[in-house]
Amino acid sequence: MTTNAAPIDDLLAALRAERRALLGDDGDALPALAADKLRCLRQLQAALRTAPAAALAGSLALAHRLNDENSALLGARQSCNRARLDALLAACGQAASGVYGAGGELATRTTTARASASA
Repeated sequence: MTTNAAPIDDLLAALRAERRALLGDDGDALPALAADKLRCLRQLQAALRTAPAAALAGSLALAHRLNDENSALLGARQSCNRARLDALLAACGQAASGVYGAGGELATRTTTARASASA
């Protein structure tokens, strides 16, 4: 019986690498790590089509927990960065004018607040 250990092990390694980057304040590494995590998830999804997930229940639960913990770390990081940016904008007297988002669009404070609330 195939247990698909390699794909779940790859996913766990990706989640641990993401955690190290979050704890180490290595924001530059996060986009590549997110892409790697997505690749691992797709491989695991394909592998689970041919074998039962029951054999991996413990590892899948661990992956879920690690992902939830990483999500909390990322949320805290985003909140901290938002507070820093707001303080800088307020100090410059530009708090009401908005900032540019990652896509180059002007993100007003209400747009940014709405996006932050939905994240």
